[in-house]
Amino acid sequence: MLNMQYRDRMYLMTHPINKTYLRVDQLQDIANEEWSKLTDICPSLRKNISIDINFDSTLENTGTLAWNTHSMRLMNGALTSTRDDMTIGVNPHPANGWFYGENCTDISYRYDLRSVLRHEFLHGLGFASSIYKDNDLWTAGHSVWGSCYPTQFDTHIVDGGGNKVVHKCNLTENIQGKDVFINGVRLFNPDTYNPSSFSHHYHDGGLMYWKLRPMRCMNIREDEIKMLSALGVQCLSTESDQQSVALLLVPLVLSLFLPLL
Repeated sequence: MLNMQYRDRMYLMTHPINKTYLRVDQLQDIANEEWSKLTDICPSLRKNISIDINFDSTLENTGTLAWNTHSMRLMNGALTSTRDDMTIGVNPHPANGWFYGENCTDISYRYDLRSVLRHEFLHGLGFASSIYKDNDLWTAGHSVWGSCYPTQFDTHIVDGGGNKVVHKCNLTENIQGKDVFINGVRLFNPDTYNPSSFSHHYHDGGLMYWKLRPMRCMNIREDEIKMLSALGVQCLSTESDQQSVALLLVPLVLSLFLPLL
């Protein structure tokens, strides 16, 4: 689930512009275009997968931009995205409407739909952690048929010494506020616990940072390529970011689908 920060939403609402409206068939076409671009960058991905994308009217006036669910399977003791399908729900009317053009210089006071879809695609490919903290206790994993399994993403998280931090559904050490990485990319792990901690990489401004900026278009960069590689997705190159005015950051929360084995 991808949310707008309240102050960002209020900022856009106090800078109204002519809204652009999308039909659901246009939304599907844009999703297909962006998936095709992703498979060009990462040829190990299938070009023809099931992307069920629709406007979710329940998101109107909530500040939520989009959400993703995807099926998973048990492989080598971990829950791994099948990469065969995903479902994406999109807010039909965010503040000032969606920007969805190819030239980011025209974005004005809006959020970029293509950036949001790229973010959700990567979640659907396995950028998803099950690590969480409850009553000051850290744990990991999802229950499947009475047994617990971590996600594939979890199994690649290491500390500064290169030691894996997840063993089965247990953390091997107290990781609160420590530097943790996947394939050399530092993950978001604040001193104060945040439920989105291991769903997005750390770097401010990256496509998979735990917050995204409005008024900016984001492409897949080298850090996302490195993380995809750890998950077994091989990619050839990255595109440089297109951006205009940088605004305040927007928090993200990942929503996972119940795994299908």
